[in-house]
Amino acid sequence: ATLVIDREGRVIAWNRAMEELTGVKADDMLGKGEHEYALPFYGQRRPILIDLVLLPDEDIQTRYSHLERRGTMLLGEALVPLLRGRPATLYATASALRDSTGEIVGAIEAIRDISDRKKAEEELRQAKVAAEAATQAKSAFLATMSHEIRTPMNAVIGMTSLLLDTPLTPEQREFATTIRSSGDALLAVINDILDFSKIEAGRIELEHQPFDLHECVESAVGLVAGQAAAKGLELSSWLEPQVPAAVTGDEARLRQILLNLLSNACKFTTQGEVTVTVARLGAEAL
Repeated sequence: ATLVIDREGRVIAWNRAMEELTGVKADDMLGKGEHEYALPFYGQRRPILIDLVLLPDEDIQTRYSHLERRGTMLLGEALVPLLRGRPATLYATASALRDSTGEIVGAIEAIRDISDRKKAEEELRQAKVAAEAATQAKSAFLATMSHEIRTPMNAVIGMTSLLLDTPLTPEQREFATTIRSSGDALLAVINDILDFSKIEAGRIELEHQPFDLHECVESAVGLVAGQAAAKGLELSSWLEPQVPAAVTGDEARLRQILLNLLSNACKFTTQGEVTVTVARLGAEAL
C-alpha cells in the first residue's frame, strides 16, 4: 500500500492497495492534508511516518527513538487499534520524494500489514516459553526421582559390599558380586537420566579419570551373561595385547555403552556367539 504527499502535506497518490488496506477510496483522500490521511488508521488526526521523514536526525533520536533511520529512509512498526474493524500491526517505510533537480517535493510511504507475522511470532514465543517450562519441570522431576531412587540403591550396593566381606561359598560370592555390579550399573543409568536433562541445558561434562579397561569390559559382559545364557548364546570378550589395561576417560558411560550394545546384540542374535573385541586404533586413540 502506497501513500504520497506533496510538499504542503496534501495527498497526491493513494493506490489500490491503500484502498483495500484502509477501506477508503482514493477519490475521498486525494487533496486531503493536515494529517487527514491518519484518520483511516487511528481515527484521529496525528502525524504518521510520512510526516516525520523531513525531521532532523536529532529529533528522530529524541522524540521517536522507536523508529529506525536507514540512510534517507525511515522505518517503523505501529499497532493500529481498529483498522477495518480489527486491530492490525503495520510496517512502514517512508522517504523524501525529490524532483529531477534533487529538490524535495514531497514524501512517499509504503505500508505492509504484518499482523499475521506478528501473531505467528507471538505464538512461537508462547510455545517456546511453554517448552522451556516443561523442560524445567521435567528436569526437576528427574532430579527428585533420581535422588529418591539413588538412596535405597546406595544402601543395596553398600550392604552387598559388606556381604562380600563375609565368608561365602563360591556360588554365593558370584551371586553377590553380580548383585553389586548390577547395582552399580543401575546407579549409572540413574545418573544418565540426570545427564539427559544436563544435555538439554548444555551442561553435560564427561569424567576424565583413570580406570581399568579390562575390568570395565568384563563387568559389562558379566551383566548380560544371564541374558546370553537364557538364549543359549556364547558370550566372550577379547582385548588385543596392544590395548593397555589402564586408560583415562569416563568409565561409567563407557560401561553403559558396552552394556547397551551387548544387550541389543544378545536380543537380536538367535544363535551362535556374541563377542566384544577391543583393539587399539592408533598411537593415542583407543
